[in-house]
Amino acid sequence: MIVLDASCLIALLDAHDLHHADVSARLARHAAEDWAVSALTLAEVMVRPAHDSVALGFGRPISHDDASRA
Repeated sequence: MIVLDASCLIALLDAHDLHHADVSARLARHAAEDWAVSALTLAEVMVRPAHDSVALGFGRPISHDDASRA
């Protein structure tokens, strides 16, 4: 089993990332293997897209009230 870290996933998901081609090629060679990602790693990976969506006007920051209702 291959456990992927945030830097690997970020490079894989962002075609403009410096390491995108290398990560894509390496993972393609191991496509038949099981992969795993922790919930914390997914949270790390989603920070930038969440920030960008707010900055572009597609969302809003989560308030303390939002968090306490969850």
